Amino acid sequence: MFRKMGPGDFEPTGEGAPDWAVTYGDLMSLLLVFFVLIASYSTLDVVKYRDLVGSVQTALGTRDRTLDNPQLDSSPTAGIASAAEERERRWVEREVEATVREIGGPLQMIHSREGLRIRIDGQVLFETGKSEIRPEAMPLLQRLAPPLRRYPYRVLVEGHTDDVPIQTALFPSNWELSAARAASVVRYLISQGEVRPDHLTALGYADTRPVAPNVDETTRARNRRVEFLLSLPQQNGPDLVPNQIPDSIAPFLPEPEKP
Repeated sequence: MFRKMGPGDFEPTGEGAPDWAVTYGDLMSLLLVFFVLIASYSTLDVVKYRDLVGSVQTALGTRDRTLDNPQLDSSPTAGIASAAEERERRWVEREVEATVREIGGPLQMIHSREGLRIRIDGQVLFETGKSEIRPEAMPLLQRLAPPLRRYPYRVLVEGHTDDVPIQTALFPSNWELSAARAASVVRYLISQGEVRPDHLTALGYADTRPVAPNVDETTRARNRRVEFLLSLPQQNGPDLVPNQIPDSIAPFLPEPEKP
């Protein structure tokens, strides 16, 4: 506050906010910034959210069973994931991209709605009609093992073949061949790459998912491949086999007769 003394002359009157108010305002601003940072790093716990909403609605008598399986939108992957897992996922994608650029050739990287795919030509990994990994292909899998080892979600290893039928004592059809090749890669990653077994899944698709029409040897060679699908969080659900499967036979067994 100022008191007018004359034309253009002002003199402080001594009135105004006390000195402690400035320090108090700075403290409140710092607390606000602190809580904003805490909120920005927090994640939503779906289980606690579901229990909280269910408890409130049960108490009010308005429980909606659709809230037992809420569809929550959580960026960046439309699934519920922690900040640490998302940082690991982005780090792995950058490492894979750098490896693909360095090696090139038989190694490709494809972004899809299912997740990041790493594609390797089948003739690089296996001989025709066999499921044993070529010794010269093992260094390639060793290069991929470290980022796969750090990937926080499930990694699907898919085996694919062309449409040329196979019928041997070991592989009666392309289904057995594609599944055996995927299993060989998974087994190698576990034993030599030290990738956790519960993070890997082996799948065989035979010739059901070609990337090119099977019209000549060139296109058939493209279809003979192994792909790594780095799945997203929402794909670690009922679409995949869980780590523990409940006994589905016991409830259907007949009850023992009472004496």
